[in-house]
Formats: sequence, C-alpha cells, structure tokens
Amino acid sequence: MDWQVFERIMPRGLFNLCRVCYNNLRIARGQYLTERNRIVRAHHNEKMRIVFIVQRTEVFNSVRTVFEAAVANDECEVYLLPLPRCANEYKELLWDTYASVVEFCHQLCGGKVIDTYDFETETYYDLTELLPDYIFLNVPYTIQYPDVYSLEKLALIAKVCYVPYGYAMPNEKKYSDLYAGPFYVDLMKYISFLFADGDVSYSYCKINRMWLSELLFGKRLYNIGYPRFDIIDVQEVRPMGNTILWLPRWTATNRIDHGNLASHFFDYSDNLLEYVDGQDYYHLVIRPHPLMFENYIKYGLISEKDVLMYKEVMKNNDKFSLDEKPSYDDAFNIADVLVADYSSTIIEFFLRGKPVIYCGKREELSPQIADVTKTFYYVNGWEQLNKVLDDLKDGIDPLKEERRIAVEQFRAGTQDAGETILNVLRKDYVSSKEK
Repeated sequence: MDWQVFERIMPRGLFNLCRVCYNNLRIARGQYLTERNRIVRAHHNEKMRIVFIVQRTEVFNSVRTVFEAAVANDECEVYLLPLPRCANEYKELLWDTYASVVEFCHQLCGGKVIDTYDFETETYYDLTELLPDYIFLNVPYTIQYPDVYSLEKLALIAKVCYVPYGYAMPNEKKYSDLYAGPFYVDLMKYISFLFADGDVSYSYCKINRMWLSELLFGKRLYNIGYPRFDIIDVQEVRPMGNTILWLPRWTATNRIDHGNLASHFFDYSDNLLEYVDGQDYYHLVIRPHPLMFENYIKYGLISEKDVLMYKEVMKNNDKFSLDEKPSYDDAFNIADVLVADYSSTIIEFFLRGKPVIYCGKREELSPQIADVTKTFYYVNGWEQLNKVLDDLKDGIDPLKEERRIAVEQFRAGTQDAGETILNVLRKDYVSSKEK
C-alpha cells in the first residue's frame, strides 16, 4: 500500500493509527493461516511445541524457569534455537560466538537443540518444518537476528512470546525515550504474548502500547511475575562481608545523553581501584556491561591498548577481579555490596537482601517502585561513595532493616512465574484446539 498519499492528506495522529491497524491486520491474517494449520496438527494429538531462541546466553535467565517447566511437562515438546551473537548496533553476526551458544544450549537440562545453520549449504533451519506453536524471543532487537528469523517472519510461523531480558526501573516520565524504542514499539506489532517484568513496564505498555492491540487483535499482556526472580534465594542476614561488586554502565558518555542514563566508569575507576588496593578489607569484582568496552573504543573514549592494560591490572592484583562470565549469578552471590550505575539487574541484587549503592539520583528511578529504591544508598561523587563504603565496612548500615522488610514484601508476589507463564500458554493451546 502506498502510504505517502494518505500521509499528505491525513492528520499525523490518525495516519499513524491507521497504519498500525493495517499492519496488525496483515499480520493477524498470516497468523490465522498458521493457526489453522496448527489446529489440524493438534487434532492428531501432537504435543504443544515451544521454541526458545538463544543468542545472548547471559539473559536466558529471563525464561529459564519457563523452559524448565515446559521440559518437565509431558504435554510439551521443547526446542532450543541457538544463534550467533550480533555486533552492537550492526547486523553483523559474530560466528566465532556460535559454538559457545550451542554448547550453552546442550548444557541446559532438557530440550532438543536445533542445528540452526548448515555451513556446507550456507542455509538456516526452516522453522516451518517444525511448525512450533510458540516461540520465545531472546532479545527484542530484531536487527540482531538473521533475516530468516526476523520478527515479522517468526510471527507468521507461530505465536511469538517475549519476557523482557531486564527489569525496567527508570522513571517512565523523565526518561520516556527508554520505553519508546524498538524494545516496546516494533515488538508490539508482531508478538502475541508479552509477559511484563514488573509494574513499571506493564503500566507503560498497557496505557501507551497494548490496549488497542488487545482490543482488536487478541494480543495479550500479562503481569504475573518475572521468571528471573524464581531462581533467587534470599540470603539469611549475615555480617557484612568484604566483596564489592561494581557494575559500570555501557553508555559512552559520562552524562545523561540521548535518553540514556549515565555511566560513571571514568568518574570512579581510578579512585575505586586505589581505595581497594590501599586497605586490607575490601576485594573488588568488576563486571562491566558486555558492550561497555566495545562502546568506549568505538567512541574514542579509550583505546584497545588501554582496555588490554586495564584487564592486565585486574589480572595481576589479587585485590581485583574482572568478571566476564556468561552469567552474573556467581558474582551476585559472592558480593556483599553492589556499586552500580543504572542496570536492569539491580533489582536482582536487591532481592538478595544486600546493600545497593546507586551512582545517580533517586528521581532517575520510577516512583512506582519507591518501596525498593528508598533502600538504596545514593552517591554523587567519589567522596560520597568513599564514605558509604567506609560506613558499611564499620558496620554502619542504617537501611538494613528497611531493606529486609522491602525484600520480604516484594517477594510476596513474585513466586513461580515460570510455571504460571507456561499455564497461560497451555490454556491458550487447549482453546485453539477447540476452535
């Protein structure tokens, strides 16, 4: 359809609404044809087929308990589709990462690993041969998938499901751009089920993105728990230990820029290393965002040589550790205090009941989760960070009890999300057989 003619004669708001409706109707028609084929197969008593795409292994925890619940259910056939990682912001697949993703999939307990790519014929596995009922995305950025697995094409094969890879915490009014990107906009065109990570993203999507799609096209938005929280064990209250975990952000500026929250890597790196090296109590574990060094090099803030030298310092001093493992679970479990720029993983550290030092301002975070964020220590500058670390070392932790209560209240509504999500799909599958 030639939309340029309509764009010239229609008000912008009405034009955008009509285009969204048209796209959704076109997609719905394709999904109907796929659904009709799936219903025919279902009458032959085949099991419900679920495919989990795996590309960034470190974010698989977002669906891990959904996967485990499906594997344990005799009514499900579970498949894993490994993909090579993609270079940041480019549609360049990093094939040297493919073997490690495949290995990760084989290490998961259960699920059949699909042989995604035939290197001899240079072709990808055709998912229409499997005809799954549901496909779980790994990340929502479709530009990072091969064309054959674009979100538009996946939506014509099966009902696409998504559980966000991180927990949304930024102030949705102050940083609306963080919610208006491809994560929430392009995704809504094609997915059938969006399982929100929490109250902030749920309310944003419900008000701004999903209400029309739910009303007209049968898409479904749920806020029934976040699977990442299923695997977190709240640790018993214990004396403050001596391991600091630092999570510097990937943003390439030291200020808030283009809607992104700030990184403080260059503000604190030298001082923090000198502080830890100069006393006998703390050990420092640094876990940078996977894209941090790549971004800093790209924007000329640091050279590849500087990064190698920095990593060498980490390697040669037993007071420091650089954590670049696929999973951050080990680092979160051994750490006693977290120092962090904005990260969607902060909430997972909070749920372990240990102190969080936030390198930013409280108003950067959503007021919807104020019961959580009021338990953070906020610092703006090295002197403030130094003081909080010294206080914690001396046993001064005035937010300890408030933090314990907040963790207990938050956990009350976050149990068994993986099983609950699977049950939603099982009910949907049964109803599709009855049509």
